[in-house]
Amino acid sequence: MKWTHNAKLICCFLGIFGCYFYYGVVQEKITRGTYGREKERYFYTMFLVFCQCIINATFAKGILMITDSGKNKTPHYLSFICGVTYVGAMLASNASLKWVNYPTQVLGKSCKPIPVMILGVFLAGKRYNLIKYLSVMLIVIGVAFVYVQGWKV
Repeated sequence: MKWTHNAKLICCFLGIFGCYFYYGVVQEKITRGTYGREKERYFYTMFLVFCQCIINATFAKGILMITDSGKNKTPHYLSFICGVTYVGAMLASNASLKWVNYPTQVLGKSCKPIPVMILGVFLAGKRYNLIKYLSVMLIVIGVAFVYVQGWKV
């Protein structure tokens, strides 16, 4: 069966959306749940991040083995920096779930393009087109609207 461009797009969208939705449900259940007779909260955020990293690396290696992706020409230090910042973000993200629920965390993360764009302009000398600025502005306005309306998550 030959996949059309639209069929691939829909399949990828549904796969990503479904996986992230289920991931959020499971992650919140783990980090906000109580365990044992003492009803203790989950305190093993580093172990959870370690498990996620092992699964991510195993999945990535499997994909590399079954596809012809060519040789990676990215400098190793950039991959290292990316990995370290990813682990730091995951630790902070999982630790924050002790105090806020997953939908609130996702809404907060949706403001991430602002510092990324600011740092990109000032540190990396990047230039963005008007559509990028408008897109970021609409995301932030949407998040602000959700909070101002007092949406209970």
